[in-house]
Amino acid sequence: MLRIAKFVAFSKTHNRISRSSGRVQMRRSPAHRFLPGASSRLNEAGLGSTVRGLESRDKSLDVPVTKIDQRRVRFINLDGFERADITMAAEIWLNDLVRSPWATPEAMKLAAHMVNYIRSASTSTLLFRELETQLQVTREQVSRSLSLMRIFGFVSAFVIEREDMRAGLYFNSSQRLRLLEAKDRLSELSQSHSGAQTKPGTPWTPQ
Repeated sequence: MLRIAKFVAFSKTHNRISRSSGRVQMRRSPAHRFLPGASSRLNEAGLGSTVRGLESRDKSLDVPVTKIDQRRVRFINLDGFERADITMAAEIWLNDLVRSPWATPEAMKLAAHMVNYIRSASTSTLLFRELETQLQVTREQVSRSLSLMRIFGFVSAFVIEREDMRAGLYFNSSQRLRLLEAKDRLSELSQSHSGAQTKPGTPWTPQ
């Protein structure tokens, strides 16, 4: 009986609740004594991820997405190539994606839209209002499509914010080889037909 009484007294001592301020005071685990401010940092991190909303982010890949310029979509690993090669690279990338068995209609539409964005000289933001109007897709479908592209290696990282989207497209080794072969082939054809080349005229556009 004496041992039971001591145990009950010990339990009451360690489970004491302070009602002086109207709050329950909880003892911190030993880890908090060695990590001052750890709980506040965790709360801030959780709040930050909530505020950013739908996004897939690899911190090691954040910088390359916008390293060269302010374009919202670009290839992150075309080092060694010229800007003139981007159009051909985008065609190879898009052709591989639309032939993939996992590609959904929304993913194909979004990929084609991003390729058209890369081809243009615009650096404007990719507003979701425009995506929803032009592609007839929702924010959830855009996020799901980019996630699929990331899983299958077509996108290295993407960020979806309130009204803006950024994505870093990945060009794999096989695609790089095909781009080099296409450049060499075009160079050979250009040299063999250099004598027959004429002055380029005004490109036709539908009126």
